[in-house]
Amino acid sequence: MIVLAGDVGGTNTRLQLTECKDKKSKVLFAKKYLAVDFKSLSAIIEKFLAESAIDKALIKAACIAVAGPVKNGAIEFTNLPWGLTETELAEVLTLDISKVKLINDFASIGYGLDSIETKDLVCLQQAPIDQNAPVAMVGAGTGIGMGIVTKHDNKTFVYPSEGGHQDFAPVDDEQIGLFQFLKKKLHRVSIERICCGPGLVNIYKYVVANPLYNQPESPELRRDMHKGGDQAQLITQYAVEKGDPMSLRAVDIFIRVYGAVAGNMALATLPKRGLYIVGGIAPKLIKQMQDGRFMKNFHDKGRMTGLMKEIPVFVVMDTDVGIKGASAFALSLCEK
Repeated sequence: MIVLAGDVGGTNTRLQLTECKDKKSKVLFAKKYLAVDFKSLSAIIEKFLAESAIDKALIKAACIAVAGPVKNGAIEFTNLPWGLTETELAEVLTLDISKVKLINDFASIGYGLDSIETKDLVCLQQAPIDQNAPVAMVGAGTGIGMGIVTKHDNKTFVYPSEGGHQDFAPVDDEQIGLFQFLKKKLHRVSIERICCGPGLVNIYKYVVANPLYNQPESPELRRDMHKGGDQAQLITQYAVEKGDPMSLRAVDIFIRVYGAVAGNMALATLPKRGLYIVGGIAPKLIKQMQDGRFMKNFHDKGRMTGLMKEIPVFVVMDTDVGIKGASAFALSLCEK
C-alpha cells in the first residue's frame, strides 16, 4: 500500500510517498517546496502528485503534519497566509475522510521518535532512562514547538502543545534588556519571539542597537540581510563560519534562552524517558549546543537543579523525523 505524508513548516513544505510491503517501508518519491511560492497546500500537493508520476488511485491514506494547532480537522497556519481542512485533503486525493488526517507537527515528531537511529542522536546529558516516564520534545525552527509522548500497552500517545507561546521569562540583566527592547514593539513578548529563527533575528537587532556591546555591525552581513532570504541562517553562518562578534553574541543569547526554555519544559513534565531537542536550528548549532552553555541554563533551576541532572537530554540530528512520523501515522490509518 502507498501513503502520502507531509510536513508543513513556516518556510518549507515536504511531501513524501511511502510504500509499505511485508511490514517494510520504502520511500517512492519525496520533494521539498517553498511554501510561499504557492497559494494553498492543495496546490502544492497537486504539483507533487503530478511530478511523482504515481497513480493517485494507489494512495490509500494521507497524514499531513502542520505547524500550528489543528481544530475540528482544520488548520490556520501561524506563519503562512493559507490553511487546509481534512475535507479538502480528502477531495484532492479522492479518499474517504476517515483515511486522511491533519496533525500538529510536533505530534508527527512524537510518532517518528521510534524511527530515530542512534547515529542521529547527540547526547547532551546522560541519565538512566525510565521507560514508564514521558518523553518531552522542544524544537526551534521557524517557530518553537513543544510536545509530550507517552506509551501504554505498546501504543504511542502524543500530546502536542502550544507552549512556545508562553511568556518569555528573562533571567539576567541582558535578557531583561532584550525583553524591554521587544516590548517597545510588541504587545506581548512570548518565548517564540526569541527562541526560533525569526527570534534569533530579533536578538541580533537588539545586540546591534545596544551601545553596551561596543562592537561595529558587519557591513557585509548587513548588506546580505538587506538582500532578503533567510536572515537567521545568515546570522548563524556569520557566527559559526566567520566569527562575527555581533552574530556570536546573538547566538550566545539564543543558546542560553533555549537551554532555559528546555529546562522549564523538563520541570513541567519530568521526562525521564528523555527530553529531545528537535527542529532545524539545533543541528546547525550543534557545537554551540555541546559547549556547556545550553545545559548550564537547562540546569539553572535553583532548588531543582539536582533533579534536572536526572533527565536524559538528546539533540535529534535527523531533520526527517517529522515526515517519518506522519508516514507512520498514515500507515496506521490503513489498518483501521
